[in-house]
Amino acid sequence: WITANFLHFGIFHLGFNVWGAYVLGGLLEKFWNKRVVFILFLLTGIGANIVSFLIVKGNSAGASGGVFGLMGALLAFFLWNKNLAPQSRLYMMKQIGFIFLLNLLLGLIVPNIDLSGHIGGFVIGFLLGGIYQKANGEIYFEKFLTPLWIFCIFLVASAAFWATFNFIVRFYL
Repeated sequence: WITANFLHFGIFHLGFNVWGAYVLGGLLEKFWNKRVVFILFLLTGIGANIVSFLIVKGNSAGASGGVFGLMGALLAFFLWNKNLAPQSRLYMMKQIGFIFLLNLLLGLIVPNIDLSGHIGGFVIGFLLGGIYQKANGEIYFEKFLTPLWIFCIFLVASAAFWATFNFIVRFYL
């Protein structure tokens, strides 16, 4: 569920996910800090893989669950941020909705696209982004992020170690 976020089915798959994470993550980093965006990306990617595992019951790979999670978090940000002009908020929510629907249509047309993972990542990102946006600036929430940040680093390091170990065992032993 962790390492699948870093595995891709080809260069185009990797390229689209890197581009999506760069654009959406970069936009979120303008409002929230990098640590929060990374945690959101990782948790929504893991959550999307779990949703995909429960629904599709097959192999899935790619960072698109995390990318859709960032998209869901952006929607939550614009939905609940009352400091922005209403016209700007509405415009951004329409843009996010259009991109989301376009990607769903693409997922229906192109075979082997895991829509359950994409939708799961979006919903989890929307929920986590909404929780963060509602609690943004609260001291207790920032205190909660530090152990979560450490846990996420531990997850990534563990996944990298486990993937390397499996690679060595499978191909060299």
